[in-house]
Amino acid sequence: MKTKKLKSLLCLIFSITLIFSALNYPERASAAPTIDEIRQQQKKLDEKIAAANARIAELKKDIAKQKEYAAELQGQIDDFQGQIDLLKKEIAILQGEIDVLQAKIDEKTAQIEALNAEILELEEEIVRCEEEIARTKEQLKARLRSLYINGETSSLELLLSADSFTNFLVRLELMDNIAKHDSALIDSIRALAEKLDSDIKKLEQSKAALEEVKLQLAQEQSEFISQKNDIDAKKREEEAKLNEIKSKWNEIQRVLDNLFANDEAYRNTIKKAEQEKADYDKKIVELLNQQGSSGSGALPSSGFISPLDYSTGGFYVSSRYGQRSSGFHEGVDITKGGATGTPIRAVADGKVVSAEYHGSWGNNVLIDHGNGVATRYAHCNVMTVSAGAQVKQGQTIGTIGNTGNSTGPHLHFEVYINGKRVNPEPYIQLPK
Repeated sequence: MKTKKLKSLLCLIFSITLIFSALNYPERASAAPTIDEIRQQQKKLDEKIAAANARIAELKKDIAKQKEYAAELQGQIDDFQGQIDLLKKEIAILQGEIDVLQAKIDEKTAQIEALNAEILELEEEIVRCEEEIARTKEQLKARLRSLYINGETSSLELLLSADSFTNFLVRLELMDNIAKHDSALIDSIRALAEKLDSDIKKLEQSKAALEEVKLQLAQEQSEFISQKNDIDAKKREEEAKLNEIKSKWNEIQRVLDNLFANDEAYRNTIKKAEQEKADYDKKIVELLNQQGSSGSGALPSSGFISPLDYSTGGFYVSSRYGQRSSGFHEGVDITKGGATGTPIRAVADGKVVSAEYHGSWGNNVLIDHGNGVATRYAHCNVMTVSAGAQVKQGQTIGTIGNTGNSTGPHLHFEVYINGKRVNPEPYIQLPK
């Protein structure tokens, strides 16, 4: 019970504000929302944020209301995160439409390539056909000139001048073959002309089809560019809101530092909590000395991965390693609005030395990675491992929470080398 009271006092009513902020989120539709529905929800949040701005401006002027002012800021952080979540949904819908357009563009591009190849083949075939017709016509012209020069009687004279019946039959067969050849030349010209006409028609149809596909492609490319511009605009808007969140989080830290400097009751409470934290930190070192490893402090061969998957976006460093007005910060805090429940993962293989609750650190997990290297993950909402367990790199060991002495949901991450805390920032990738 004492722990709960201490936590309530240290959180400065933030936990209550977070609950009411969550209740004020726009309703999530059971079915996938449309862009219009998403934009209506965004408009409601815009109106809510605008109304809160006036309240925040009023509270900021009154030092006595600094705690309430900080709580209002925390509520706005959640509203901005709600807007970011809606923007992500809208971007996902637009991206889906872009993917469909890209598939159509790829299909049209393939059709254009096929039609261009078909047109090229038809044009080459038409040229070959025209050349063949020209050669056949020349042969026929030569034959006609020969008939004209020799006259129509030349064939009869050729037969009658045969000196034997055998010679007569030979000449008759020869003349029949010549006649057949002449007829074949004419048939060949006719067939080539019909093919040429067919190829020309096919060529015209292919060129018409090509122009139609090109027109469709141009329309789809124009729509693709428009959709891409929409996505880029939404991403810029998302980045702007994330910057707002960072700004408001920094303002909360400023208010807390100001309270620490000017509010004696708050300062005494913090000092007590800091002493409890220091005592627990000594216990952590003792645990590492008793159950942990020792060595050169070199990282495992696999190195460290980041303790959070940043690909979902919205993460930022809310407090770095180093001196703060309220004391020295021995780790790095990583968060985002609405982060509660986000999986925390082991940065490398190791053994869980402890997984327990503490009034200051809340649910926290300590993992030894061998060679004197250990990491700790504090303020977890839940812990999914227990002391003595072996974990693999990337395995979920808990989720982001607001337990212990915490002003909002975040992950406090620490690195120990042979029992001494060091700056964790060079060891892991931080969100951009």
